[in-house]
This record gives sequence, structure tokens and C-alpha cells, in this order.
Amino acid sequence: MKILLVDDETSVIQSLLAVLKTLAGHEVRVATNGAKALENAAAMGGVDLLLTDVVMEPMDGFTLHDQIVAQYPRSRTIFISGYDLSEYADRLKNQRFLAKPVEAHAFLEAVRQELAVLAASAPRPTAAAQPRAMATAPVKPIVAAKPVAKAVGGVPQARAIGGGMGQPRVTGIPGAGPRAVMPTAGSPRVVGHTPMPMRAGHVASANGAAEGLIGQQIGAYQIVSHLGEGRLGSAYAAVQISINRPVGLKVLDSERAQDEAIKARFIADARAKAHVQHPSIIAVYEAGESEGRIFYAREYVDGQSMADVAASGRPLDEQTALKVMKVVAEGFIYFHLNNIPHQALDATKVFIGMDGHPRLANLAVQVADEHLSIEQEVQILGQIIFTVVPGAQILSTQMSVLLSRMVQAHTSGMNSWGTVLQAVKALEPKNIPVEAMKISAQDKAAIQAVEAARKQQRRSLWINVGSLTLLFGIVVYLALRKFVFTNERQIQKMVKIHSGSYQLPSGKTVQIERDYWIDKYEVTWGQYARFLDYLNKNPTADQDYRNPRMPRYLAHDNDDMRVYLGRAKAGVPARSIPIDLNCPVITVTWWDAYAYAKWLGSQTGTDRDLPTEEEWEIAASGEKGLKFPWGNEFDPKRANTNADFRPNNPAEKGAVDGFNFWSPVDAIGGDRSPFGVYGMGGNLSEWTGSWTADNRFPIIKGGSYNSGATSNDKRIENHPPNPGEEWLGFRTISRTEPPASEAE
Repeated sequence: MKILLVDDETSVIQSLLAVLKTLAGHEVRVATNGAKALENAAAMGGVDLLLTDVVMEPMDGFTLHDQIVAQYPRSRTIFISGYDLSEYADRLKNQRFLAKPVEAHAFLEAVRQELAVLAASAPRPTAAAQPRAMATAPVKPIVAAKPVAKAVGGVPQARAIGGGMGQPRVTGIPGAGPRAVMPTAGSPRVVGHTPMPMRAGHVASANGAAEGLIGQQIGAYQIVSHLGEGRLGSAYAAVQISINRPVGLKVLDSERAQDEAIKARFIADARAKAHVQHPSIIAVYEAGESEGRIFYAREYVDGQSMADVAASGRPLDEQTALKVMKVVAEGFIYFHLNNIPHQALDATKVFIGMDGHPRLANLAVQVADEHLSIEQEVQILGQIIFTVVPGAQILSTQMSVLLSRMVQAHTSGMNSWGTVLQAVKALEPKNIPVEAMKISAQDKAAIQAVEAARKQQRRSLWINVGSLTLLFGIVVYLALRKFVFTNERQIQKMVKIHSGSYQLPSGKTVQIERDYWIDKYEVTWGQYARFLDYLNKNPTADQDYRNPRMPRYLAHDNDDMRVYLGRAKAGVPARSIPIDLNCPVITVTWWDAYAYAKWLGSQTGTDRDLPTEEEWEIAASGEKGLKFPWGNEFDPKRANTNADFRPNNPAEKGAVDGFNFWSPVDAIGGDRSPFGVYGMGGNLSEWTGSWTADNRFPIIKGGSYNSGATSNDKRIENHPPNPGEEWLGFRTISRTEPPASEAE
């Protein structure tokens, strides 16, 4: 089956792509916009299953679906979105829909069901209807490496070299897959194709051998022009004959091919590149050997490299430069996250297409020639951007500061690609989400009613004036409600726990040497949002609160978190579950909780931290060491636990404690400890500052909406510090007296 995954967020693509990799035997392509998706659909020769986000620019998912179905009527679609699409029920009719954040098991099950439907409805070809063999080598997905196949009927074949799920077949040489049949003498040629021009800065080989291949055919590709020399071979612009698709073709020089070590290196690098699949990185379509020539074909970018831009003397505008920095950062995060050896970055490895979209060259190799630190990589990117942007006097102050920090990465703290990406996002133009601009159906109805009344009663000036006044009032009210008013309650309070001797539920006695204060409620979306706002305005401050052990590629927000936070601000349900700024923040990692506590301490002048396991238990159990916050017997009505948990019906409201999933932190009064701390027996489990003895896992305490009776002394000690979960939040403590505004 041919699967096309489309989303304008590369992080979403990578997470869903990881799930699709568990389904073997399917060709998978990805795209970040509709135009690229249609291009990939044509390259695959059709689409069986389209997986697409709905809210994208400039082409939305509904329009993409219509165009795909018009060309490939058998294709099916799964729509994905983090926005409320209730007004588009007619467009979603008979189509499967998944709400963001998409859970892996739900996504996998939906894909399997759609593939089963496609398999069941697939026409069975009769003997008379069998397609004739193509004259050129087809691009096929690879499942596993196979022995090299022998030639069939004496026809020369193009051997393929290595590959991975979702990539065109790349087999060949040792441990390769079936070889593709080469075109015969009667193979079709590209007619009327305009040769692709050579780019500025590309140098032909001295002996002219590279130009000698122009016009020739290698495998399924006809060479159009010579682009330049690479580390192990020559680069060409070519055309894939069967579908008239422009490609970049890298051919190992014939002299170097005689050296078995160089030949093996070229093949190994081709295999490494074929396994890379990321929207920001140029894809490798196919690799093979044809009549002694070893090659691989890659996506062709019609545009200029950063080296070409610098040589032209035409400066790059600041917004395009930010796009370049974002793409490179995303690409290198992918390389480091997946432990992929890669070449060093330089100005010839970053391209800007004619469509204005930057792309990063496929830098993956089997073994890297040099190992640069992330600081050095960041520094190189900063230097590249400095060569293509206008003078410093034209750049914004923020951009100048960012570039200066990048070129001095080793001393400025710009020591992770995640930090670069976060800083770039802070400088990008802020687009108001589509959902924030929507007016509810009720509001629309009110406005339309006023307008109708005004049109029908034009004879009366006073009625006209009154109608206009009412309309203006409604619009002002909507604007205030959307952008000024907030649903957050002022509930950030702390409860004092005195020093002394305490008995824990297990019978153990502990001594607390000094007073401490603990959050009365779990940290809410409203509170955590202020932390994220601060980091957006001060991207370099992340280093001040970041735990030294936190992986460099992680940031303190993520795609799921942005969706939830946007919904909480608007008071719009997420996955049919009510949510507002008073609900506990979810999907936070331990690193996020730690950083928030340190940031809050810096803002309030207090010594903030996460509570230790013992400090948490004391706050939950009181002086008598109660088993549950309210007593020694479990009562499902006292806390938000799994008594009402119905994960397959999120909209269902619980009949026992009143909630299915999470609840606002101050919604349930029965879950109150003797010290007056809430939510420790249910709602969300909580990160603590304690770790296991081997320092591998942080300790998690307390019950949640999807757990049953969870006593105060129970602990979870096998959950890594990341990722975050929907059932997991946190609260902070202060070891110094908090401000009066927080004192209980």
C-alpha cells in the first residue's frame, strides 16, 4: 500500500512516522504542505491512504483530500487536527478523524482498519488484465535486504543498494534486493524536456569525463546536465523517464569505482541516506548499479544553495533566513536524536527552492569523517547566515543578537539545536491560530439576527441605531472574551508544613528539619503558560533553569502541549474533554517540572523545587500518617479516580466523582489532606524531586483519573523522566516563605 502522511509540523510527522514504521511492506512518503504532497503522490504513482492534518497553509487538508481523490478515486483518508471541526461535520462524513494529540495505539489501529478496507476492496486482476512490464526500473519500497537476483533472460539490470521502510527500494551489491530491469532499446525517452541549468559555483571535472555522460541513460534516469563534483563522484540533473520527474543523480566516478574501499564507502553512504526520512531533508529515492556505474537518485531542488546566494551578492531577507535556520535545526535534531552519523554542514548543503522553502541536504553517512560538537555545528550555521543576510544595521536587534550568539556558541550557551530552534520560533511572526479567530455558532447567530433585524426595519432610525449599537456591543464583547478576558481563577496558593517528626503511612518516622510550603493545588495550565511566555520572550534564559541532565534536543513545550494550552485558553474541549486554564498542566516531562519550579523561584525570590517523596507523603498524610488524604479507607467519591474513567467515550461525564478524565484542580473538595492540600489522591499523579537508588527514574506519587485506590505511600519508580503523560502533572514546594499573595 502507498501511504502519504502530511502535516505542517515536522515533529508531528516524525512521531507518527515512527508508528507507521511498525507496519512493514508499505511505501510511505511525507510532506509538510499540499503542493509537496501532490508531488509525492505523483512520484508514488498514486495514494492508497492519505493521512493529513486539516488546518494547514496555503492548502488545507480538505482541499488536499479532494485533489487526491479526484486523481486516485480508490484512495481513503484519515483526517487529523487539534482544532474543533464540529462546523465541518459534512466534510468529515464517511471519513475517519483523529484529534490531536494523537495517541499511538489509536493512530495505529485506525491505519490498520483503513488498510484492511483497502485490501478487501482491491480489484483482483485477471490474466488478461495483468499490466505489462515497465521499460524502466520501477521505484519500489524495501522491506528487508535480500540476495542479489540474477539477470532475467539476459537483459541487463540495475542493481539496488540497501534501504528502509517508506523509501524506494535500494538494494544491491552485497546484501541487496532484486535488481530492477534496465530499459531496452525501445525504451521511451523524455521528449521536449527543458534541460535543468547548471547552478552558479558548480565546477565541471577537469578531464571532461563528467560532461561525457550528459544525454546518456543510467538505470531509469536520463542525464540532462552536470551540476558539480562531490566527495566520491559527480552530481547531475537528470530525469526519471517513466514519470518525467526531475531528480538529482550522484554517480560514482568510474576511476574511483575500481577502488573497492571507495566503492564500499559510496554504497554504505547511499544506504545511510536511504534510511533518512524527514520533511526538511532531501530524500533519496533509489540507489543501484547499471552496467558498471554505481549511482543514487535523490529529490531535485530547483533553487539555490546558500553558497549560490552568497556568491550572487543578493542578500536574504530576515524571514527567509529564519526559515533556513529552523529547517537546519530540525534536520540536525533529527540526526542527533536518531544517532545518525553525518557530514559537516557547509553553505553548499542548504538550499532554497523556487517555492521559497529551504531544504537541508541529506548529510547522512555510514561513518562520519569528522565529529563536530553541537556548538561547532551551530557556529557554522551562524556563519553561513551571516554571509547571506543584509548588514547588521538592517537586521532587527533580536536577529543580530541571535546570530552573534550562534557564532560564539561555545561561550554564549547556544549549545543545543533545541535552543536554536526555540530562539528562532521566538522571532518568527506570530500567527493567531485559526481556532482563536473563530466565532462560535451562537455568536454568529446573534450577529446575523441583529443584521437581519436592521435590514428589515430600515424605516426606523432609532431601530437602526439600536441594532448597530447591539452589534457593536456583541463584537466588542467577543473581542474582549477572546483576547482580554481569561477563564483562569487566582488559585496559586501554598500551604505551610511545620518542621518536626512525622509518621508516614508505612509506619516509618521521618524528621523534617525546617518548615516548607507546598502548592495547595497541582500546577495549572494558566501557571505553566506564564513560564512558556517568559521563555518565548527570553529564549536564552532557558539555560538558567534547565536541568544539566536534560537532553539537549528537548524543549519545555511540545506540539501536544501547544494544542492543549490553546484549548485551555479558549475554554474549548480537547478530545471532547472539557479543559480550561484551571486544569492541571499535562504532558510535562520531569525536566519541565524541574525548570518551572526553578523559574518560579527566580520570579518570586523563593527557593522553589519539586517536593521529595517524603515531603510529598507528609503533605498528603498529615501528622497521623493517613493512608489516603481523607482517611484510611478508600472512597471513590472523594477524588477523581478511575471510577468514572471511560477512555473510549471522552465526552461521557462521570456519575461517581463527576469527571471522566482530568478536572480543574479546585473542582473536587473531598480530596483534601489534613494540611489542606488538594488533589493528592486523584486527578493527576505527580512528579517528585526524588529518584530511584540507581538514579535512573524519578519517583511518581499519588493517584490519577485513570488509576484506582492509590495510597499515599505508593510509588511509581519505573517511568523515565520523559516523555510526559496525560495522567501526570506536578506541584512545587518552597523552602523559604512565599510572597503574601501565595500564602494560605
